[in-house]
Amino acid sequence: MTSTGLVVIPLAFLIILLPWRFGIIALLVFATLDSAAVVNVGSFGLQPGYFFGSLMIARTALEIVVLVLPLNAHVVRMLTPLLLFTIICFISIWVGLSFFQGQVLVVSSTAGFNLDLAQPYTFQRQNLTQPFYLILNVGIVYALAHQIARLPAGKVRPTLDRAVVGAILFASFVATWEMAHFYFGLPFATDFFHSNAGYYKAHGQILFASILRVSGPFSEPSNLAYFFAAFLMYAWYRYLRRPGTGAMAVVLLCLTMLAASTSTTAFAVLGIFALVLVKDMVVKLATGPARTTLSMHHVGSGVLIGLALLGVLTFAQSYSHEIHGVFTSMVLEKQQTSSFAQRSGADMIALDILLQTGGIGIGLGSHKPNNLAMTLLSNTGIAGFLVFAIFLYGLFRPRLAESPDVDVRSYLWMVVGLLSVHLISNPNLNPIILWIGFALIVGARTAAEQTAANRRSDPTPALPGTPTATAPGFWQPHGTTTLR
Repeated sequence: MTSTGLVVIPLAFLIILLPWRFGIIALLVFATLDSAAVVNVGSFGLQPGYFFGSLMIARTALEIVVLVLPLNAHVVRMLTPLLLFTIICFISIWVGLSFFQGQVLVVSSTAGFNLDLAQPYTFQRQNLTQPFYLILNVGIVYALAHQIARLPAGKVRPTLDRAVVGAILFASFVATWEMAHFYFGLPFATDFFHSNAGYYKAHGQILFASILRVSGPFSEPSNLAYFFAAFLMYAWYRYLRRPGTGAMAVVLLCLTMLAASTSTTAFAVLGIFALVLVKDMVVKLATGPARTTLSMHHVGSGVLIGLALLGVLTFAQSYSHEIHGVFTSMVLEKQQTSSFAQRSGADMIALDILLQTGGIGIGLGSHKPNNLAMTLLSNTGIAGFLVFAIFLYGLFRPRLAESPDVDVRSYLWMVVGLLSVHLISNPNLNPIILWIGFALIVGARTAAEQTAANRRSDPTPALPGTPTATAPGFWQPHGTTTLR
């Protein structure tokens, strides 16, 4: 057991016994401990997020069995493509091991995009761990969505908002603590936040002997950028839904953390966010009211933005030479680096695998390219890629039943932030924050469907605090049966 486990394990067992709203918040916070492990077995470390997610699965299964609660039919339907995707993954592993061992060239995840370490495909540990994580992730998605749908009416939005904002604040606190350690010598709990034996120690990187590449509780700066791509999109659409000084402060905090990471991924995320910002401003000008009444939140947001710009200008003036060097090396000259060539080469190998296997793939975990699309194509084949795309389409497909009490759009854009990073640099299918994002959408959409169905069946306004569902969190559409 690690130092992280000494704290997280008893805390997790305590929280899992509390009402579910506390567990949902805890899962998001534990998920940010990306570089930690509650226990290490050899070179394998169990992340706190996955440990607590396993407890959520166990408690959900216990409730279903002991309390004789039905499975949520709407959640099961939305997750059906994922179940089919899991089956395809196992079929592709069997086909790969049976027919393509030693026949195709692969770069394993342990090679770190080093093309010199490419070798003929053989069975490796990742062919076991990656499917295991896939099954665990699907279980977490169901358990989390199931419990979100069972929250009392009116509690879904505030509970999920507290969970995401709590994760943002926690990760930002750790990142700020790391900066205080580097610049002012404040002691930092490095062994607590980076205790996973399965990760290469990539935190604490320094540029030009004076600028810290902030990673916070994450394994490396690019991973911080990955998480905060989701957090920034969520914070922005949270602000658009309910404008306020506090909401703008969360947006600026996310922007600060991305800039502090100095990673190429962060700069790409900032560029994508700039495009989203322009899009939303154009839509606002085209569809919004001609006149806007000045309110206190406009004044507060303006003050915050002004202070942020002042801080940026002050920092830029003090570190102008270093900032120029960071921008040049991380953006302008990135395509000239060996890392870019190796990642591009890994993608070309993925295409070769797809062609040599006739579009079948060689099994999840067999080859690690540079982005998720190439991972799906080379590992799970065309069938796996299409089924996963169908699942995403089901998440994003517009629906008539949307409740004003559930902010689905923020969770959709949260996942958009993650997928945008997956398209350019992150090839991994198993980051828990991605699957939590899926669960937030499924759970929120299910809650919205239930609320709409309850209103159709009982148009009489309910008294404040009165539950609106006969069975908490469950709804059965006409012509369907309860799954047990």
